[in-house]
Amino acid sequence: LTGYGLDPTAYVRGIIIQSAWDSVAHNKVFNLISNSENDLVEYPLTGIGVSNFSGSKHVIYGNTVHSLFNLNEYTSQGIVGIDAGPSDVSHNLIYDLFDYSETNALVYGIRGGNIVSNNMIRLGLDSSLGITSNDISLFGIGRCVTALHNTVYLTGRSRNSLGNFAIYE
Repeated sequence: LTGYGLDPTAYVRGIIIQSAWDSVAHNKVFNLISNSENDLVEYPLTGIGVSNFSGSKHVIYGNTVHSLFNLNEYTSQGIVGIDAGPSDVSHNLIYDLFDYSETNALVYGIRGGNIVSNNMIRLGLDSSLGITSNDISLFGIGRCVTALHNTVYLTGRSRNSLGNFAIYE
């Protein structure tokens, strides 16, 4: 799935939850590409996302999210593997999230979540295990309530002032 264009509100989502679904489990989300010039939507490229309007707590379990690419070097809004909202997030595998922007983008493996546990996240390597070194910050897990028993591997060089964090609260 590839998103192109000049629409300032365009975004690419693998799965988006906007209702009272109980769970999103055992899915594979991969090869999502954004080349949009979107600077108005926060995190316009997301593997699995929970809308703030869903009104329910969900379970995001056993999914694999990989190979998400922001190809536009001028868009700084970033990438999120799983944007969890108030959900419980466990047993997910997230890797190979690439942002080629040159303008302080943020890349999150998991953003948000009530209880985030037993996930595996690898950021900062490309598919051939080469180190990425764009002007981005890597956050394995960020802005969750509780993080337990996760494995986060970060590598690469952050050239901006925020740095890289395995867990950022």
